[in-house]
Amino acid sequence: SLTSFNYNKEIFLKFDNSILEIYKPYNTTFISNTHKGIYSMIPDNGEPKHHNSIESDYLKRDFKNENFMSPGQKNPESVEPENFQLEFSEINLYGEYDSNGNSITSDKFIELNNNNFSGSIILEYSNILENSKYQIKIEKDSKFPIILSKELTCNPGYDSIIINDISLSKKTGEWKIIYNSKVLDKFYFNSSSPIVIDSSTEKKRKSIVRTGNTWKPSLLEASINCGYINSSPGRKNNFKEFLEKNQLTGNWKLNSPTGNIPDYIFLTAKTYPEITKTFTIYKNGNNEFNLTNLIYEFPENSLIYFGTSIGDESYLNLSNLFISKVNPYPENSQDEWIMICNYSNNSIPVKSLEIKDENSFDEIIPFGQRFPDLRGYSVSLNLNPFNEFLGPKQCAYIVDPDANISLLNDISSFTNLILTVKDTGIGNGISPDEKLDLFQKIDSYRIHLASYGNQYSNSPFVWKTKKGEIIYLKPGKEGYNPEDYSIE
Repeated sequence: SLTSFNYNKEIFLKFDNSILEIYKPYNTTFISNTHKGIYSMIPDNGEPKHHNSIESDYLKRDFKNENFMSPGQKNPESVEPENFQLEFSEINLYGEYDSNGNSITSDKFIELNNNNFSGSIILEYSNILENSKYQIKIEKDSKFPIILSKELTCNPGYDSIIINDISLSKKTGEWKIIYNSKVLDKFYFNSSSPIVIDSSTEKKRKSIVRTGNTWKPSLLEASINCGYINSSPGRKNNFKEFLEKNQLTGNWKLNSPTGNIPDYIFLTAKTYPEITKTFTIYKNGNNEFNLTNLIYEFPENSLIYFGTSIGDESYLNLSNLFISKVNPYPENSQDEWIMICNYSNNSIPVKSLEIKDENSFDEIIPFGQRFPDLRGYSVSLNLNPFNEFLGPKQCAYIVDPDANISLLNDISSFTNLILTVKDTGIGNGISPDEKLDLFQKIDSYRIHLASYGNQYSNSPFVWKTKKGEIIYLKPGKEGYNPEDYSIE
């Protein structure tokens, strides 16, 4: 009975005294569904392939849009794709954590990057003990098809190919994309690789994303409901900008998820606090940079980018996070605050941020996390003292732990996030002539995001304010120069 057809069984057609084998099983699981609908299986040079994406005149109108098959008709001729590329794009083989830190081990996936491909491929996984093959249909209009065993909890909205019995194991092994017996791409997963971020202690997981031939941990937060996973299935990959040495030319290539390449950049040779020298790297066409000279003085009026170096790879910061306002001298010294604004397209986990005055670093946390009762203050309904993420185009107040948050003004949906620090005050207390720097701590490294005052450059500056005056970053400015600010 075809009602209970099993792909592991053979099918024969009998006529007169002859028997014709029309289907024989082979060690590949055939997946008939995509996000568009169901595909029939047709023979192609002795091997089963997916039916083309065409609608049959023999099907009822209600079935045409979601069923691609042609019963009672000649099978359509296969059309070979031209000028295509299909490759692995993002891998998560260990699951995710929800916003409460609970492990969701079923949230695993493999994402492909599809450029102009449509056809039937084999996804193969192999290690020393096992070998599995899955034949799947890739749609031409599916830019980032996602292969998974069930719908994801943390990342809605993608073109899914669900394979119920697929084993997305985090064991060390190799994945391949095969088309017409040719390997289009392959990926070797090593669970002990340093790019695999899967920490049960910190409740932190990051998928692995691809840029060119390099794989990096994902930088993009999944969603506000799953704050312990960085991944972006169905979307463009996001990663920390880094420099990669071209082994042929010796030049360095900047890899940026935004594609915004500056004409020149400054890269520190050492991480904080060993600030002794920087590289000046100039663009040399084709997105490559010449390492021209080693300098011991910082360029005038420039912000220093803190980076890390591992082998032939260096990380750097091209931040869209700015110190936009400073209230260093309020009527009550406890009511000092700093405003930071996120002009990027990504949410930023605030608990990874640190603020530094001229004396010490302070970890930033949501105000409501430190003071769940908000210290008894009655606050505006627009105020958000509990959120752990600074959203795109959103600003946040960083207030002294003893501040009266009910006095904050200029509260809107874009400026309603209230943060504070873990210590007793912001640094040792902000003074009217103090410089400030914003960092993001990633693992054991501090990445410099923004500065008011450029205290690490050879041309630091400061605006001396009177009581009650606020320092503003001018629209369109980045804060590298004193002229970027005004006082009101």
